[in-house]
Amino acid sequence: MNSFFILDDKEGLAPEIRGLLNELFPGCVIKQPLSQGNMIDALNEIPDLIFVSSSLEAGFIARFLEKRRSEEQAGLIPVVLLLEKGDHITLPDEYLRRDIDGILTWPLNKQGVESTVRSMVRLSRAESELKRKLSHKERHEYGESGKILERYQGIFENTVNAIAIYRPLDSGKDFEYVDFNRAAEKIEKVKKDDIIGKRITEVFPGVAEFGLREVFRRVLKTGISERHLVKHYKDSRIVGWRENCVHRLSPDEVAAIYTDETKHKVAEAALMESEERFRQLAEYIQEVFWIVSPDWQEVYYISPAYEKVWGLSCESLYKNPGSWLDPIIAEDREAVFSFLNNKNHENLDEMIFPEYRIIHTDWSIRWISSRGYPVYNEEGKLYRIVGTSEDITEKKQSDKAFNAILEGTSWVTGQDFFDRIVKELSSWLDCKMAIIGKVVNNSVIEAISIIRDGELSGDYSHPLENTPCMEVIKNGYFYRPLGLKEFFPDAAHIHDLDVTGFVGTRLLNKEGEPIGVL
Repeated sequence: MNSFFILDDKEGLAPEIRGLLNELFPGCVIKQPLSQGNMIDALNEIPDLIFVSSSLEAGFIARFLEKRRSEEQAGLIPVVLLLEKGDHITLPDEYLRRDIDGILTWPLNKQGVESTVRSMVRLSRAESELKRKLSHKERHEYGESGKILERYQGIFENTVNAIAIYRPLDSGKDFEYVDFNRAAEKIEKVKKDDIIGKRITEVFPGVAEFGLREVFRRVLKTGISERHLVKHYKDSRIVGWRENCVHRLSPDEVAAIYTDETKHKVAEAALMESEERFRQLAEYIQEVFWIVSPDWQEVYYISPAYEKVWGLSCESLYKNPGSWLDPIIAEDREAVFSFLNNKNHENLDEMIFPEYRIIHTDWSIRWISSRGYPVYNEEGKLYRIVGTSEDITEKKQSDKAFNAILEGTSWVTGQDFFDRIVKELSSWLDCKMAIIGKVVNNSVIEAISIIRDGELSGDYSHPLENTPCMEVIKNGYFYRPLGLKEFFPDAAHIHDLDVTGFVGTRLLNKEGEPIGVL
């Protein structure tokens, strides 16, 4: 069973890292000491990994790391720095290089946390086992041959972690291979017999850029073990990501215990790319996109459109997840609260909120339409709720305009009726162009009446496929106030006319079949 300690005095990233650890390592033990004295005492319990928040005073973090370094068992516990949003690293470089084994930054992502924690714990356990078996006590008890050598060889060859042992050459300018285990052979795609006695620069010519020799020199000089954090290695033969832990075995030997983190890094990069694409999409669309906890008590993501629609900052919603409810007008609040309370006690499917009104910070009234969707984890447990909220104020105004137009044209007949409608429509909506069009051969929209810049125009038609009018025919209604050209990149007439926004409704015959658009 994994055990983790979180040192954080301000509850910054701590709740989120707790949630991710519980999800990734079911049944794990997580402790969070509150006082600095208890934080120091945490070292005595030897957890698998300790997370330290950057919100703690730099002086205390330094004292904690010095205490850890001074104790043999505690010195093997990996320490990961949680860099809070807006914080900067204030620890001296020597602490970062020697004592901090990894850094996780806001916002956290599941793949990055899992990759960091698993590799840290795996390396730490391998180091602990190897150190125990090669301890001075066992050497004294069994001697330099016999059981200790047999035990050492068994661990060395059968551990899942790569282990390489080096000896300095030319006063530490280079290093040669003394030993190399099976896991290292598999990772590096070389045979032990082919490299023993060879220089590291000969076997791995990219080591200079990789920076590992500098770590070897420091560890040989000081005797203090160091981690060489995950870094990319590349030469003409092999490419990959490696994480090394370097220890001094004797005055003229160092050992590197390391793992191949390439698969994790590739997966992490793919996730980051998909997350970046998601963020670009979420930040481009006009709707508010949100991700919340099942109990609505925590907001994991809110798109920037929230600030435009609600007039409130995204930061305020992260801090107070219920603050989006405050601007709902009194007449609509009970319906929304009742909807949320009922959904908290039901098996969730698609959540279609009742339409509601909010008071924007500019004192305007906005109509909002919201939908939510449940997200379940691998165990079938409700994990997140994602959804969108759309400002439908203009749609509501459009509906009102359509009704008014129909009332104002009920006494007109023939072509005058259609011309009157487009005139009224362009006036009500203050738009550059209004059209009543009929569908011809299911492929073309042909104008019955059209007005541009206040003037009735002559004949006009455009293809139906991949246009807003096609969306109207399919769905009955289509509305997009901005970004129309980007949404329909292949609709030539939209680009020719420089159309930026659109609202339309479907026209039906008496059998209910679509015959045109307005």
